[in-house]
Amino acid sequence: MRSKKLMTVLLVCLFLIPIVAAEKGKVYLVLGSDTSIWDGLSISRYDNRYFNAALYADPEENGYAVMDTTFRHQLRDSDGTPMKMTWWMMAGNVFHRSKNCNIPVRNNVTLYLMKKYHRDAIERYDDRLSLHYHNYHWSDTDGDGIYYYNQGLDFNLNKDDYEECLCKFLIEDDVFPISFRTGWHYMDNAWQAYQERFIPFDMSNAYPAKGGDYNEPTNNIIDWSESPEDFVPYHPNADNYQIEGDPEPVAAPVGLLYQPLFHQKKNLEIASCSRKPLRAGTRWAVTGRTCRRMIS
Repeated sequence: MRSKKLMTVLLVCLFLIPIVAAEKGKVYLVLGSDTSIWDGLSISRYDNRYFNAALYADPEENGYAVMDTTFRHQLRDSDGTPMKMTWWMMAGNVFHRSKNCNIPVRNNVTLYLMKKYHRDAIERYDDRLSLHYHNYHWSDTDGDGIYYYNQGLDFNLNKDDYEECLCKFLIEDDVFPISFRTGWHYMDNAWQAYQERFIPFDMSNAYPAKGGDYNEPTNNIIDWSESPEDFVPYHPNADNYQIEGDPEPVAAPVGLLYQPLFHQKKNLEIASCSRKPLRAGTRWAVTGRTCRRMIS
Protein backbone atom coordinates (compact mmCIF):
# COMPACT_ATOMS: atom_id res chain seq x y z
CA MET A 1 0.00 0.00 0.00
CA ARG A 2 1.32 3.40 -0.88
CA SER A 3 2.04 5.70 1.99
CA LYS A 4 -0.52 8.37 2.73
CA LYS A 5 1.58 10.15 5.31
CA LEU A 6 2.74 12.71 2.74
CA MET A 7 2.76 14.20 0.09
CA THR A 8 -0.36 16.28 0.62
CA VAL A 9 -0.86 16.15 -3.11
CA LEU A 10 -3.03 18.55 -5.02
CA LEU A 11 -3.16 21.17 -2.33
CA VAL A 12 -4.10 24.15 -4.38
CA CYS A 13 -7.16 25.53 -6.14
CA LEU A 14 -7.98 27.76 -9.08
CA PHE A 15 -8.05 31.53 -8.92
CA LEU A 16 -8.80 34.51 -11.11
CA ILE A 17 -5.76 36.78 -11.46
CA PRO A 18 -6.76 40.02 -13.21
CA ILE A 19 -3.37 41.65 -12.61
CA VAL A 20 -1.69 38.86 -14.58
CA ALA A 21 -4.19 38.06 -17.25
CA ALA A 22 -4.16 39.99 -20.51
CA GLU A 23 -7.72 38.81 -21.16
CA LYS A 24 -10.57 39.51 -18.82
CA GLY A 25 -11.72 36.38 -17.06
CA LYS A 26 -8.62 34.29 -17.72
CA VAL A 27 -8.04 31.68 -15.02
CA TYR A 28 -4.78 30.12 -13.88
CA LEU A 29 -4.92 26.75 -12.17
CA VAL A 30 -1.97 26.03 -9.90
CA LEU A 31 -1.38 22.64 -8.29
CA GLY A 32 1.03 22.08 -5.46
CA SER A 33 1.91 20.19 -2.32
CA ASP A 34 3.43 20.80 1.08
CA THR A 35 6.15 18.15 0.98
CA SER A 36 7.96 16.59 3.92
CA ILE A 37 8.80 13.31 5.69
CA TRP A 38 6.74 12.23 8.70
CA ASP A 39 8.28 8.75 8.84
CA GLY A 40 10.90 9.27 11.53
CA LEU A 41 9.63 12.56 12.92
CA SER A 42 9.16 12.52 16.68
CA ILE A 43 8.22 15.83 18.27
CA SER A 44 8.99 14.47 21.74
CA ARG A 45 12.64 13.76 20.83
CA TYR A 46 15.06 16.69 20.70
CA ASP A 47 17.60 15.14 18.34
CA ASN A 48 19.06 11.91 16.91
CA ARG A 49 16.02 11.04 14.80
CA TYR A 50 16.32 9.25 11.46
CA PHE A 51 14.08 10.16 8.56
CA ASN A 52 13.06 7.38 6.19
CA ALA A 53 13.66 8.36 2.55
CA ALA A 54 11.25 5.77 1.10
CA LEU A 55 8.60 8.36 0.26
CA TYR A 56 10.96 9.76 -2.35
CA ALA A 57 13.23 6.79 -3.13
CA ASP A 58 10.84 3.83 -3.34
CA PRO A 59 9.19 3.44 -6.79
CA GLU A 60 6.06 2.12 -5.04
CA GLU A 61 5.60 5.25 -2.93
CA ASN A 62 3.92 8.58 -3.68
CA GLY A 63 7.05 10.39 -4.83
CA TYR A 64 7.26 8.30 -7.99
CA ALA A 65 3.49 8.11 -8.35
CA VAL A 66 3.04 11.88 -8.71
CA MET A 67 5.93 12.10 -11.17
CA ASP A 68 4.53 9.38 -13.41
CA THR A 69 3.04 10.42 -16.74
CA THR A 70 -0.19 8.50 -16.03
CA PHE A 71 -0.79 10.85 -13.12
CA ARG A 72 0.47 14.06 -14.72
CA HIS A 73 -1.36 13.65 -18.00
CA GLN A 74 -4.76 13.38 -16.34
CA LEU A 75 -5.04 17.17 -16.34
CA ARG A 76 -3.85 19.50 -19.09
CA ASP A 77 -4.14 23.23 -19.50
CA SER A 78 -5.77 24.97 -22.47
CA ASP A 79 -2.52 24.62 -24.43
CA GLY A 80 -2.38 20.88 -23.80
CA THR A 81 0.47 21.08 -21.28
CA PRO A 82 0.39 18.37 -18.56
CA MET A 83 -0.09 19.60 -15.01
CA LYS A 84 2.80 21.39 -13.35
CA MET A 85 3.35 21.15 -9.62
CA THR A 86 4.82 23.48 -7.03
CA TRP A 87 6.60 21.60 -4.25
CA TRP A 88 6.85 23.49 -0.97
CA MET A 89 9.69 21.54 0.62
CA MET A 90 9.73 21.39 4.41
CA ALA A 91 13.01 22.32 6.12
CA GLY A 92 14.52 23.55 9.37
CA ASN A 93 14.54 22.77 13.11
CA VAL A 94 13.57 19.07 13.36
CA PHE A 95 15.70 18.20 10.32
CA HIS A 96 18.86 19.98 11.52
CA ARG A 97 19.37 17.47 14.33
CA SER A 98 18.68 14.27 12.43
CA LYS A 99 21.18 11.42 12.19
CA ASN A 100 20.82 11.06 8.42
CA CYS A 101 24.56 11.16 7.80
CA ASN A 102 24.07 10.34 4.12
CA ILE A 103 22.41 13.73 3.55
CA PRO A 104 24.95 16.46 2.70
CA VAL A 105 22.95 19.28 4.35
CA ARG A 106 20.46 17.91 6.86
CA ASN A 107 18.38 21.07 6.90
CA ASN A 108 17.64 20.37 3.21
CA VAL A 109 16.85 16.67 3.54
CA THR A 110 13.51 16.80 1.68
CA LEU A 111 14.90 19.09 -1.00
CA TYR A 112 17.96 16.86 -1.43
CA LEU A 113 15.85 13.72 -1.80
CA MET A 114 13.42 15.36 -4.21
CA LYS A 115 16.26 16.50 -6.45
CA LYS A 116 18.19 13.22 -6.15
CA TYR A 117 15.32 10.99 -7.23
CA HIS A 118 13.08 13.30 -9.25
CA ARG A 119 15.22 16.05 -10.78
CA ASP A 120 14.64 14.82 -14.34
CA ALA A 121 10.86 14.74 -13.86
CA ILE A 122 10.85 18.18 -12.25
CA GLU A 123 12.73 19.62 -15.22
CA ARG A 124 10.58 17.73 -17.71
CA TYR A 125 7.32 19.03 -16.25
CA ASP A 126 8.76 22.47 -15.39
CA ASP A 127 7.80 22.06 -11.74
CA ARG A 128 8.79 24.59 -9.06
CA LEU A 129 10.69 23.91 -5.83
CA SER A 130 10.03 26.26 -2.93
CA LEU A 131 9.92 26.38 0.89
CA HIS A 132 7.52 25.10 3.54
CA TYR A 133 8.41 25.87 7.16
CA HIS A 134 6.86 24.65 10.41
CA ASN A 135 7.68 26.92 13.35
CA TYR A 136 8.49 24.07 15.74
CA HIS A 137 10.03 25.29 19.02
CA TRP A 138 11.51 22.99 21.68
CA SER A 139 9.63 24.07 24.80
CA ASP A 140 7.51 23.15 27.81
CA THR A 141 4.45 25.37 27.49
CA ASP A 142 2.49 23.90 30.42
CA GLY A 143 5.42 23.77 32.83
CA ASP A 144 5.14 20.07 33.63
CA GLY A 145 8.82 19.41 32.92
CA ILE A 146 8.13 17.50 29.69
CA TYR A 147 9.41 19.12 26.50
CA TYR A 148 8.09 18.86 22.96
CA TYR A 149 8.56 20.52 19.63
CA ASN A 150 5.54 22.71 20.20
CA GLN A 151 4.28 25.24 17.71
CA GLY A 152 6.16 28.48 18.33
CA LEU A 153 3.77 31.41 18.70
CA ASP A 154 6.30 34.15 18.03
CA PHE A 155 8.34 34.23 14.83
CA ASN A 156 11.30 35.66 16.70
CA LEU A 157 11.68 32.29 18.47
CA ASN A 158 12.46 30.73 15.08
CA LYS A 159 14.04 33.64 13.25
CA ASP A 160 17.63 32.35 13.33
CA ASP A 161 16.55 28.90 12.20
CA TYR A 162 14.37 30.33 9.44
CA GLU A 163 17.21 32.49 8.15
CA GLU A 164 19.46 29.45 8.12
CA CYS A 165 16.89 27.63 5.99
CA LEU A 166 16.73 30.42 3.43
CA CYS A 167 20.51 30.63 3.19
CA LYS A 168 21.09 26.89 2.91
CA PHE A 169 18.36 26.50 0.30
CA LEU A 170 20.00 29.20 -1.80
CA ILE A 171 23.68 28.53 -1.26
CA GLU A 172 23.65 24.73 -1.20
CA ASP A 173 20.75 23.92 -3.56
CA ASP A 174 20.22 27.04 -5.69
CA VAL A 175 16.61 27.35 -4.55
CA PHE A 176 14.99 30.52 -3.26
CA PRO A 177 11.24 30.68 -2.66
CA ILE A 178 9.19 32.80 -5.02
CA SER A 179 6.20 31.64 -3.01
CA PHE A 180 5.97 30.31 0.53
CA ARG A 181 3.65 28.35 2.78
CA THR A 182 3.86 28.18 6.56
CA GLY A 183 3.23 25.06 8.59
CA TRP A 184 -0.23 25.05 10.16
CA HIS A 185 -0.94 28.25 8.17
CA TYR A 186 0.51 30.14 11.13
CA MET A 187 1.46 33.79 10.71
CA ASP A 188 2.14 36.79 12.94
CA ASN A 189 3.12 40.42 12.34
CA ALA A 190 6.82 39.85 12.97
CA TRP A 191 6.97 37.00 10.45
CA GLN A 192 5.00 38.97 7.88
CA ALA A 193 7.36 41.92 8.29
CA TYR A 194 10.32 39.60 7.69
CA GLN A 195 8.66 38.09 4.62
CA GLU A 196 8.32 41.58 3.17
CA ARG A 197 12.10 41.72 2.78
CA PHE A 198 12.55 38.58 0.70
CA ILE A 199 9.49 36.50 -0.23
CA PRO A 200 7.32 37.91 -3.02
CA PHE A 201 4.22 35.82 -2.40
CA ASP A 202 2.97 34.20 0.79
CA MET A 203 0.24 31.57 0.50
CA SER A 204 -0.50 30.94 4.16
CA ASN A 205 -3.90 32.64 4.36
CA ALA A 206 -6.59 30.20 5.51
CA TYR A 207 -9.67 32.41 5.93
CA PRO A 208 -11.80 32.14 8.04
CA ALA A 209 -9.87 29.71 10.26
CA LYS A 210 -9.17 30.61 13.89
CA GLY A 211 -8.18 28.38 16.80
CA GLY A 212 -5.93 25.39 17.36
CA ASP A 213 -4.75 22.90 19.96
CA TYR A 214 -3.07 24.55 22.97
CA ASN A 215 -2.49 21.24 24.74
CA GLU A 216 1.06 19.94 24.41
CA PRO A 217 2.29 19.26 21.86
CA THR A 218 0.62 22.44 20.60
CA ASN A 219 -0.27 22.68 16.92
CA ASN A 220 -2.58 24.20 14.29
CA ILE A 221 -2.86 27.50 16.17
CA ILE A 222 -3.86 30.13 13.62
CA ASP A 223 -6.00 33.21 13.16
CA TRP A 224 -7.14 34.32 9.71
CA SER A 225 -10.63 35.37 10.79
CA GLU A 226 -10.14 39.01 9.77
CA SER A 227 -8.63 38.43 6.33
CA PRO A 228 -10.52 39.24 3.10
CA GLU A 229 -13.32 36.80 2.42
CA ASP A 230 -13.21 37.39 -1.34
CA PHE A 231 -9.79 35.68 -1.64
CA VAL A 232 -8.05 38.29 -3.76
CA PRO A 233 -4.35 39.16 -3.44
CA TYR A 234 -3.61 41.92 -0.94
CA HIS A 235 -0.62 43.58 0.64
CA PRO A 236 -0.82 43.03 4.43
CA ASN A 237 -1.02 45.86 6.92
CA ALA A 238 2.17 46.24 8.96
CA ASP A 239 0.16 46.16 12.20
CA ASN A 240 -2.19 43.33 11.22
CA TYR A 241 -1.10 40.71 8.68
CA GLN A 242 -4.75 39.74 8.12
CA ILE A 243 -5.95 42.99 6.60
CA GLU A 244 -4.93 45.09 3.63
CA GLY A 245 -2.21 47.71 3.97
CA ASP A 246 -0.22 49.82 1.52
CA PRO A 247 -0.36 48.52 -2.07
CA GLU A 248 3.15 47.13 -2.37
CA PRO A 249 4.14 43.42 -2.62
CA VAL A 250 1.28 40.97 -2.57
CA ALA A 251 0.24 38.39 0.02
CA ALA A 252 -1.68 35.65 -1.69
CA PRO A 253 -4.54 33.68 -0.14
CA VAL A 254 -4.08 29.95 0.09
CA GLY A 255 -4.29 28.38 -3.33
CA LEU A 256 -2.81 31.27 -5.27
CA LEU A 257 0.68 31.15 -6.73
CA TYR A 258 2.30 33.54 -9.18
CA GLN A 259 4.84 31.94 -11.47
CA PRO A 260 8.13 33.86 -11.74
CA LEU A 261 7.43 34.26 -15.46
CA PHE A 262 4.67 36.75 -14.68
CA HIS A 263 5.77 38.30 -11.39
CA GLN A 264 9.04 39.14 -9.79
CA LYS A 265 9.24 41.37 -6.77
CA LYS A 266 10.89 44.60 -7.83
CA ASN A 267 14.55 44.82 -6.90
CA LEU A 268 14.56 41.38 -5.29
CA GLU A 269 18.26 40.68 -4.92
CA ILE A 270 19.56 37.77 -2.95
CA ALA A 271 23.13 38.09 -4.01
CA SER A 272 26.77 38.13 -2.92
CA CYS A 273 26.41 34.63 -1.49
CA SER A 274 29.53 32.71 -0.53
CA ARG A 275 29.65 29.23 -2.02
CA LYS A 276 32.54 27.94 0.07
CA PRO A 277 32.22 24.48 1.67
CA LEU A 278 30.54 24.20 5.05
CA ARG A 279 32.78 24.79 8.04
CA ALA A 280 32.37 23.85 11.66
CA GLY A 281 31.01 26.71 13.71
CA THR A 282 29.35 28.39 10.75
CA ARG A 283 26.35 30.57 11.49
CA TRP A 284 24.08 31.54 8.63
CA ALA A 285 22.35 34.89 8.47
CA VAL A 286 20.32 37.01 6.10
CA THR A 287 21.22 40.66 6.27
CA GLY A 288 19.45 43.24 4.16
CA ARG A 289 19.35 41.72 0.70
CA THR A 290 22.51 39.74 1.10
CA CYS A 291 22.84 36.14 2.20
CA ARG A 292 26.08 35.49 4.05
CA ARG A 293 27.89 33.26 6.48
CA MET A 294 29.02 34.46 9.85
CA ILE A 295 31.77 32.43 11.51
CA SER A 296 31.21 32.05 15.24
